[in-house]
Amino acid sequence: DEQFITASGNPVRFQQNLDEKRRDGTPQLVKGHANKVIFDHAKSTVTLSGNAFIDREGDTVSGSVITYNTKTSVYTVKGGKNAGKRGRVSVVLQPSTVGGK
Repeated sequence: DEQFITASGNPVRFQQNLDEKRRDGTPQLVKGHANKVIFDHAKSTVTLSGNAFIDREGDTVSGSVITYNTKTSVYTVKGGKNAGKRGRVSVVLQPSTVGGK
């Protein structure tokens, strides 16, 4: 069975609690927003389009269209003429901690 959830808005927001935990024991989060969000249960993907943005614990991705796999945490980001800055995408990654600090 194919199961889709489609939402449109200004913006639509989504959030996912990850299996990975923060140091304080609370779950890590993935948050996102876009003009349109489609969740495909069979493929375990969330597709955000129109001013798409995802934040995973400070690592951010933005572009015209972002497809995020909720099982593998892999992003595919596309720019476009409406993505701003001439269709570019933006990715900001936080440095990993060294020595568990």
